[in-house]
Amino acid sequence: MLVRRVAALVVSICFLIACARPAAQPGAITGASKTKAVRGEYAPVTLAEVDRVSIEGGRLVLHGGAARVTVDLPAGVDTSKPTRNWALTTDTSAGSQTSYTFTHAESLDDFTIELPATDRELRYGVFENGSGAEVMALAWSNEGKSYFGWVLITAR
Repeated sequence: MLVRRVAALVVSICFLIACARPAAQPGAITGASKTKAVRGEYAPVTLAEVDRVSIEGGRLVLHGGAARVTVDLPAGVDTSKPTRNWALTTDTSAGSQTSYTFTHAESLDDFTIELPATDRELRYGVFENGSGAEVMALAWSNEGKSYFGWVLITAR
């Protein structure tokens, strides 16, 4: 009798583990572009959703409901110098990933990145980052999980 109960418990635990969604993990972001080198990273943050973002004291603040999370941007980012040249031109969902294409308003250069899927609006802003580079800060949510990421945009 005890053996059957232990076996049933083991089977139940294995079933729960198999059905559980994997925990959100940090990851790398690389962009596809003919004229730009785009690379960065993302990580989960402790918010159920990202409603808006702001800059406070040179740091990025993600707001979700009554909660907020403050994150650091990469070294060299000048949050007092936002650039407004990049526009989100297309987004395409494919399962657990969403592809985003951003286009520069003046040069028409573009790049595409893939991020974990989102069920809400992608929040982003771009800032100068010394030596002609730019950093795009990103924040998004999906099914009660939120993420923060950034990409460094440089000429090839």
